[in-house]
Amino acid sequence: MAIPRKLWSALKPGTQRRKLGFYRKRGLSDSQIRARYNAGTLGSQSAARGHAATPERPSRAVRNPGRYQKYIEKRRQITGDKFPKITRRDRAYGNIDQKIGHYIKFDPRAVRRRVYEMMSDAEIEWTIHASEDMIVGRAAANYGMRLFGDYRQSPWWYHKD
Repeated sequence: MAIPRKLWSALKPGTQRRKLGFYRKRGLSDSQIRARYNAGTLGSQSAARGHAATPERPSRAVRNPGRYQKYIEKRRQITGDKFPKITRRDRAYGNIDQKIGHYIKFDPRAVRRRVYEMMSDAEIEWTIHASEDMIVGRAAANYGMRLFGDYRQSPWWYHKD
């Protein structure tokens, strides 16, 4: 279970300055940042902590190689760490996670199962290069085609089973 986020006023001054600086660069005013932080609608805070492309713990990279593939490849070259080889399926899952992982209905376990167990090689290749709109469009198209069947069999369906 997630720990409830502190209110803005409970953050240390240095943390407030760091978050204000990060979100100002993205076009938000100080009052918008405070209000959205307190409401919980500012989004994931990992990017504000400097972990947009790197895991906060190296063990998380091993569990999610598709999302952290650049980190793993760089670390493997520098230190010779024995991370597992990144497969095409890892890259496809990583692309879906990057593009639509912030959706409220996104269920990582369901998507992982669909990518690793249901997708053909051609679907994997398409998914690696797909944009957010393309992925959502493919999921919606499959939902319409399978309206009278089991739409959850679509490899791009990102909701919970």
